[in-house]
Amino acid sequence: HSLVKHDDLSRLDMAFFNMNGYISITVFVFTLLDYVI
Repeated sequence: HSLVKHDDLSRLDMAFFNMNGYISITVFVFTLLDYVI
């Protein structure tokens, strides 16, 4: 049970990290556009 649980947590953490990365890039792009315009 521990191994399965750990594996699920790793995938969840990776998915959260990817989502966080996309949000950071989106915020950065909008901030850049705000400065340009």
